Amino acid sequence: MVRVKNGSGEHNPQQKTSLPSKSAPHLMQIKDRLCNEQKSKLQIVPIVGMGGSGKTTLAMNVHGDSVVAHHFYIRAWVTLSQHYIVREVLLGLLDEIVVLTHENRYESNEKFVEYLYKSLKLKRYLIVVDDIWSTEASDGIKMLFPYDNNGSRIIFTTSWNLFHEKVFGQENCPPELKVIGQQIAKNCHGLPLSIVVIGGILSKENKTQDYWEHVAENLKSIDSSEKDGQCSGILNLSFKHLPTHLKACFLYMGVFPENYEIPVSRLIKLWVAEGFLKPEKPKNFDKVAEECLMELISRNLILVRRKGSDGKIKSYGIHDLLRELCMRIAHKENFFCVKSKYLHFVPEEATFMRRLSIHDDASYSPSEEDATVQSMSLRHYRWFLAKMPTVKKLGIHYNTTLWHVYDVHLQNLETLKIVSDSPTNSNFLRSITSAPRLKKITLERGRIGWEDMTIFGLLPNLEVLKLCNFAFIGPVWVPVDGEFPKLKFLHIWETDLEHWRADKTHFPRLEHLILWKCSKLVEIPLCIGEIEMLEIIEIDCSSSSVFKSA
Repeated sequence: MVRVKNGSGEHNPQQKTSLPSKSAPHLMQIKDRLCNEQKSKLQIVPIVGMGGSGKTTLAMNVHGDSVVAHHFYIRAWVTLSQHYIVREVLLGLLDEIVVLTHENRYESNEKFVEYLYKSLKLKRYLIVVDDIWSTEASDGIKMLFPYDNNGSRIIFTTSWNLFHEKVFGQENCPPELKVIGQQIAKNCHGLPLSIVVIGGILSKENKTQDYWEHVAENLKSIDSSEKDGQCSGILNLSFKHLPTHLKACFLYMGVFPENYEIPVSRLIKLWVAEGFLKPEKPKNFDKVAEECLMELISRNLILVRRKGSDGKIKSYGIHDLLRELCMRIAHKENFFCVKSKYLHFVPEEATFMRRLSIHDDASYSPSEEDATVQSMSLRHYRWFLAKMPTVKKLGIHYNTTLWHVYDVHLQNLETLKIVSDSPTNSNFLRSITSAPRLKKITLERGRIGWEDMTIFGLLPNLEVLKLCNFAFIGPVWVPVDGEFPKLKFLHIWETDLEHWRADKTHFPRLEHLILWKCSKLVEIPLCIGEIEMLEIIEIDCSSSSVFKSA
């Protein structure tokens, strides 16, 4: 168990130093913001400047001021390195606030977060975070502290070096741009996201004094009465400076749920389907899409989430504030609409929608024949889907039993994906038989009994079937004669299946079979190898007997 130090912050090695006379007014302004009893919400107070300009000295004098010390119950100071390391930050803060034993220091980051949160809960605190270098650092640090509406404050000092790096990289800033550049960084109010986004704009445009002064004037005109409003205005400015061909691609990122990891392959396919990409020979769609993505990254509008072993980018993400910008502009321009409450009605035009996207209730209406439904109140599905007979692609991600989605006639449905965190109800499965045009089905985690596989086997046009993460469970699968007349691709990934009793008449057109993580499966049915059209069998992480039977 840890205990809070008496007079936290008094021991801080950061001592008050002589403050230049020109900084005295800034000191008074910051003290007023810190000690303003009228504003109880947790606030971030930025101090921005070039390296060596005195921002750390100013922060030290604020932190050590007797009035400030008397106003806050807990004060702490942490200095960041250029590379944000969560554990170092947590230990630095805890050393300021609590007494850690030798054993405590080897506990997990999660435990450190718990100690920090409990130590600050319901107490008025002042935290100084010196030298913020990235949005990752600022976002991560803000999540550590309780929001108690008791007048707590966080001071961020943000170096102009962050702005410089985003605009010039390793090059020097021309002397004529330094003063106006510092003014632009200052007008970002110390918010790293605003700084890097504005830096992304300036890195792409002519680096002239006239243009930079134009940007600075635009920033001054943004309402700064509220921090969030200031940030939103800056992000909106970044959208206005986007080339026309990138605007639709960027707005489209708002369709995905918050904190969603967006696979590159899926994003490119969706962009192509929407007609956003216009390749000119010799470039193809993939090349044009890659250029668009690199452009959005260089403008600091999207994030790289994951790379493969070959170094290629596998997935992207978007900051929550930039996602909100996408949704706000898209709604205004009737590009798509996201709602935060249950959707209680279907717009008349939904009958003719060719794409619908719902997550936390979102309706989206561009031009592709596709629907994605995620995290919606399931009792509405039957009624909702019945209003959209033209849907060709449907994806559902749900975390409760699908009791209410049945007897839905989707005559034009061709592609279906279901990701389920709860067992899939058989009533819903039977409704799939009303979709005779279904060609591709992907099921994840449904824990369906193999006896219900007949429902899928009777689909006359099914060509691709992917069963992932225990989509089906049970020791025995016995297909029925006449099933899967057109199935070409079968992928079974992770199952407890032991005995698969099939013969070549059950999958007469099968071309490609994949078995991954089928550790309990005794063998592949011998007759499967007699299917004339079968070209490939892939096996990975399955039993040795399965390898032998292949």
